[in-house]
Amino acid sequence: MTDAAGRARPDRVPAPPPTGPTPSMLAYAFGERIAPPAGTLGGKTIPCSGRDVDSDELAVTMLHVALWDLARRERISLAAPRSPSARTLIRPAMRAPLDGEVPASLEYRLFRVARSTPSDVDISELVAGLFPRDLDDPFAEVFSLENEAMLRAGLMRLDAEGRVVTGGAAAQPNQLVWLCERVAQHIVAFTTMRAEWGLGREADVEAFDAVHAAIRSGIESRQARAARA
Repeated sequence: MTDAAGRARPDRVPAPPPTGPTPSMLAYAFGERIAPPAGTLGGKTIPCSGRDVDSDELAVTMLHVALWDLARRERISLAAPRSPSARTLIRPAMRAPLDGEVPASLEYRLFRVARSTPSDVDISELVAGLFPRDLDDPFAEVFSLENEAMLRAGLMRLDAEGRVVTGGAAAQPNQLVWLCERVAQHIVAFTTMRAEWGLGREADVEAFDAVHAAIRSGIESRQARAARA
């Protein structure tokens, strides 16, 4: 069990490793149930529901639940700041192998970056380390990174023939297609994860929001200068 910011509580046994889609993958698949609706400028459409959500907030949330999951499994320890000027630090379990992580998932990617650091690392710096370079839209890159894990898990398919897919829409060659019947099988796992993650915010809103803000800052730091102008 973890506290509000995703820090592992010493009085509880660590959560077991995931046996299906990770929390970040579940948040992606059921984005309309965990991220706010898109604003007037548009957002990201969740294919299996057809609803538009705030894409930037969904990207931040996916990384937040990934860190929360790593902390509850004691893959990292997390020290949330108690003032705006304080840093939000992560200490990885250096000897823990990558074997227990779902390959290509955000949990795997975050833990791999954390393990490569010699000491504590700020959350914003850790998140920035996910991206090999500055990008026009690093928030969109979060979804691209997770797509590989979704493909491996059989929740997406790379359609090479442009066949008709869910809703009668024609897929372009090499387009990623969501397999919504398979996604729907994980609704209970998502609902449980969302409830447990939400309890953290209720317990300590300040710490929870500090982690969320640090993640957003890390993503924004990798936005190319030209795109910021």
